[in-house]
Amino acid sequence: MHLTHIFVPKNRRVDFELHIRVHDLTSIPLVTGFYSIKWRLKHASVTYGATNRAPIKNHAVQWDVNFDSIVHLVIGKDGLLQPCELRVDVIQELNGGRETENIGNLVLNLSEYVGTGITTRRYLLQDSKINSKMKVRHFLWRALCF
Repeated sequence: MHLTHIFVPKNRRVDFELHIRVHDLTSIPLVTGFYSIKWRLKHASVTYGATNRAPIKNHAVQWDVNFDSIVHLVIGKDGLLQPCELRVDVIQELNGGRETENIGNLVLNLSEYVGTGITTRRYLLQDSKINSKMKVRHFLWRALCF
């Protein structure tokens, strides 16, 4: 648990099960190459992870990978959930894997999705020079304790 969460009273800390599935990345302008993703999440039981590299086929990369973790959210003094960001970076291999380049990322505030159930959406990569879209199945949230 992060140091700032130690000083928050237990009645303002809420744990949720997080289930994420990253399906694919589409609209890639290249026809060959390999891509992988790395993800980071603060205030969680599992705070980072990565996928294996996957090849481009028909201007898309297919991962179909799941990330599962317990997320520790804080209820602010105003009664609203504090932000909890998930960051997913898309990495492109260059020169036969000898070099890598971050081609874009996706940053989601997970607090916004509490109680929405299972939803699948496509997100445009941020900080990217290409207009690729990542398909993510949204987070099945289930409160573990209140």
